[in-house]
Amino acid sequence: MPCLFNPLRLLSFFCVCFFSSLSFANTINVFDALSLQRAMKTAQPGDTIILNPGFYEGDLSTSGHNNAHFYSNQSGTPAQPITLKSYDKNDQQTLLGTTFALYYGVYITGDHWVIRDLVVQHAQKGIVLDHANYTLMDNIKVFDIGEEAVHIRDSSQNNVLSNCLITDTGKAGRPGYGEGVYIGSDTKLIPNDFSNNNRVGGCQIGPRVTGELFDVKENTTKTIIEKNYLIGDAIAGIDYHYADSLIDIKGDRAIVRYNTMDDKGNINVTHGVHALKKKTHVKSFYYGNTVTLNAQASFVKIGEGTAYVLNNTLVNANRVVQDYSRGDWNTAVPEYIKSARTYTGYNGGQATVEPAAPISVNYSDTKNENSSTVECLDYQLGDRIELDLTKNTCLTMNTSLENKNVFVWDSDVNSACDYRGSVSDGNAEANISSNYQQLPAIFTGNQLHFLDERCAYIKVRIQPM
Repeated sequence: MPCLFNPLRLLSFFCVCFFSSLSFANTINVFDALSLQRAMKTAQPGDTIILNPGFYEGDLSTSGHNNAHFYSNQSGTPAQPITLKSYDKNDQQTLLGTTFALYYGVYITGDHWVIRDLVVQHAQKGIVLDHANYTLMDNIKVFDIGEEAVHIRDSSQNNVLSNCLITDTGKAGRPGYGEGVYIGSDTKLIPNDFSNNNRVGGCQIGPRVTGELFDVKENTTKTIIEKNYLIGDAIAGIDYHYADSLIDIKGDRAIVRYNTMDDKGNINVTHGVHALKKKTHVKSFYYGNTVTLNAQASFVKIGEGTAYVLNNTLVNANRVVQDYSRGDWNTAVPEYIKSARTYTGYNGGQATVEPAAPISVNYSDTKNENSSTVECLDYQLGDRIELDLTKNTCLTMNTSLENKNVFVWDSDVNSACDYRGSVSDGNAEANISSNYQQLPAIFTGNQLHFLDERCAYIKVRIQPM
């Protein structure tokens, strides 16, 4: 029997295929915790869940997860994210937990969410992302938390936390675990957590945050911390889970730029940033920050790997860099490190404070900064540094070079050329003709000047005899 063409059947077929491929976005208005939990558990791409004025205390028996007050494993798409927000950005509704000791406030394990204009309060952990990608958390407040306020972990990547306010953490009796923002995981607990390409900007973290304000863990890469206001008044100290810095960097290629940091005289803070763990921290970058620390603290303490430190303004700090073990530091910072974005701060207020002394920098992501003036670099005895002669052609010490050993190496970081030139203190001069030399003990001044027109990079360490 011949096959007959049926246009109605063909049209029906295309209609079924076309409409089955569409997802219909909904605006879901909620007024209580139970309806919010249901909306989060069943959310579809493009849905907008709006919290109207109401009471939102999460009940674990109805949340869909036995460790979270508000939970979703649903995912949006790049074009149709799932949005969770308050009805008015100036009237943030509060998501409440029930105890400091247990359970997460908001727990997301799906991709492509937008969470904005909310308050999360009174839980063990505030907001947790597990294997969640491309989520924006904006204009949120997290406070009154037992441990860390925001935790991005389990290989969660490409997430942004912006314009937030985090205060009052560590209330579960373990203050060293009260981090503000925790990215990644301790490798002893989760050995393969690659939470990469996450960014935090425009936030105020502190006061009354008892752990590190940022803890960036092993195996993470390319974390950006920019234009935040960090208040370290309540950091508990080294006896409490080693909480003695504003920022811990154990991951690789982290960028810390244009932040204002202030420990408010807290003597438990021994350094602004601690960079360590050579196997996972190869290098990190610190540019354009304004840092106020107690007189005994240093800005950056380097355990292992290399820290690139340039154009930071220090107030009352003991030293720029404390270099120990196998740590190095360098004054060369790539041009792309100097870009940053614009933030409004939490609830429209300017949470971030720009550096007091303006730095000549273009904040566009596409334009470069004008070249900086060459000058002497203040040097601390014992530090091993990678010196960039395009920025600093000499070192200045606060003591005489007499009875000091001066060691020089070819640069490891900038290996395109090897320094072969002269070194002078203005009175005596020595030549460098090979990799790794101990220079003769002929210097008596307090400055070392380097001259080599072929190569601008050299590694230096000066120690007492």
